[in-house]
Amino acid sequence: MKRIAMRSAMLGVVLAASGSTPSVAAQADAPSFQLESTIAFTSTRDGNGEVYVMNPDLTNPDPRRLTNNPAGDGFAALSPDGKKIVFDSDRLTGLVNSSDLFLMGTDGSEQTLLTRGSSATWSPDGKNIAFHASASYHASGGLDTGTPIRDDPGSATTDSDIFVVNVDDLLQGFEQPRNITNAPSKIDDDPDWSSDGQKLVFTSHAAGDLDHNNP
Repeated sequence: MKRIAMRSAMLGVVLAASGSTPSVAAQADAPSFQLESTIAFTSTRDGNGEVYVMNPDLTNPDPRRLTNNPAGDGFAALSPDGKKIVFDSDRLTGLVNSSDLFLMGTDGSEQTLLTRGSSATWSPDGKNIAFHASASYHASGGLDTGTPIRDDPGSATTDSDIFVVNVDDLLQGFEQPRNITNAPSKIDDDPDWSSDGQKLVFTSHAAGDLDHNNP
């Protein structure tokens, strides 16, 4: 479940990054991938946050645990074809409010670091993800001057912006996440794609508005 929007937050809309928008003809066609029906979610039933999957038809109602480590893993987002999951994890930072994004199969295999960030969402074609992350971390290549605005997992930072990246190109080293809001005076977080893949909706509020306990 998405985190609650903060007081004085405003909804923003941006066009998706160049090259990520499907053509009108492609949108009208049926998906080229074969769908697999799966539910991915996060639970603390085993002590700390872990990612689970289960069958939606309840033929096998028992959730299957995919992650298993002392760190917190959460905010699981299933790809449109139902074959991959992107999720937050603090396994590298050791801080519950500082997350990296990881990718894995729906059987828990090949858990792979993607980039620093949180609250990822898949584009409708399953090629790109959008997420929020510290602008200073990505601009400097690892020097993070932004600080989390809350103490809960996946918190936005004081310099949080919205980023987009092609997952395959990121894994192959061809592309790095692109900051598409680049708003130093705003804290931007929790993006979601439009159904046609052409826009993103996200929350945005003044960087100086740090009373985040009230919606």
